[in-house]
Amino acid sequence: MRNIHPAEELAQIRAEIRQLQAREAELRAGFLSGDSPCDGPTHRVCVEQQRARVFDKTRLPEAILQNPRFYRDQVSAQVVLELATDEPALPGFAPAWEDAGDLVDLCH
Repeated sequence: MRNIHPAEELAQIRAEIRQLQAREAELRAGFLSGDSPCDGPTHRVCVEQQRARVFDKTRLPEAILQNPRFYRDQVSAQVVLELATDEPALPGFAPAWEDAGDLVDLCH
């Protein structure tokens, strides 16, 4: 069990997810372009084409698009993560997005 506040843990998890999604996008681009080998020691990547029928509401007449009878309201809950302070996460440490190079004294 982690000894961290749930809000801080959520921030860490979301940061990790963003990093993983960015790496997945890089890998995916390599497979789609053919630049990356698809056969690994235990896994194989297959690039497949899928066809789907998609409803295009832009083709509907304006009378339908503007008619409120064809719409319904929907309410959903969101968990929004915000910085609660401008202070660094830990005393003596700069926030991750700032250059912390001036905090380190080089040994000669």
